[in-house]
Amino acid sequence: MKPLSIGLFGFLLVLVFSGASLRKPTPADPAPAKAKGAYYYWYTVPDDSFNDLTTTPNEENELFWEYDVIVDQNSAGGTLLMRGYINNAYPHNMPASIYLYGHF
Repeated sequence: MKPLSIGLFGFLLVLVFSGASLRKPTPADPAPAKAKGAYYYWYTVPDDSFNDLTTTPNEENELFWEYDVIVDQNSAGGTLLMRGYINNAYPHNMPASIYLYGHF
């Protein structure tokens, strides 16, 4: 019985030190749906005309320089300026993915 217990102890040591099957994904792993460089088709709100195809930070920056106000996705106290869609279908066949608000 002694050789069997040594082999079992060695097997458990290998499992503990490798730990590959026991690891959980870290919160720092990016989610595929929340990609940072996702491009959206941006449409203006009053007349629903196409503006451009770009990322959210780029569109926020463009609107900041155009209106000279803080632009973000927080609707509290803001005026809706742009809607971002993941496809270029017109008329829109789905709701907007991102809304950008200007805080005047």
